[in-house]
Amino acid sequence: MKWIAFFSQTGNEIINITQNINISPDIIVTNKQNIELLEINKIFAKKIYKMPNNPKEEDYFKLFKLIETDTKATIITLHGFLRIIPDSICNNYNIVNLHPGLINKYPELKGIHPQKKATYLKHPIIGCVIHKVSPIVDGGEILLSASEESKYNLTDNLKVLKDLSLNLWLKYLTSEINI
Repeated sequence: MKWIAFFSQTGNEIINITQNINISPDIIVTNKQNIELLEINKIFAKKIYKMPNNPKEEDYFKLFKLIETDTKATIITLHGFLRIIPDSICNNYNIVNLHPGLINKYPELKGIHPQKKATYLKHPIIGCVIHKVSPIVDGGEILLSASEESKYNLTDNLKVLKDLSLNLWLKYLTSEINI
């Protein structure tokens, strides 16, 4: 199974995952234009492909052709990739995202800043989900979830969510990539 990981921000989640399962993505894709000083670039520079900041459908297909992406033997993961993937890409590729909000229990946490919303709304349970990617933000089928009691403050909740997220990714990837 080929693993392609996308990011728009720092890529630190990808680094944390690779350090914990001792494998790394075959290819890393970003739409972030200035990555020279990022840690992920220092570690994986030869594996990183850049896309336009606001990629269009043809940009994805062009990239997937370039990197010889087999739709059946490839898992694509999103790690803070801040773009909506076009319908045609979602329907043709196995793409999953980790959302740091327990949207299967609290649908109002879909979209941006779910951790802040959960803390502000005083949800008693916080968590994250891995879901199939669809062109509707956080609208795809939920594959896995993890949760814990809320600490009711953002700093503590963010620490809990970071651990839950990492463990959920590890569980998902080790089962999908057959480690």
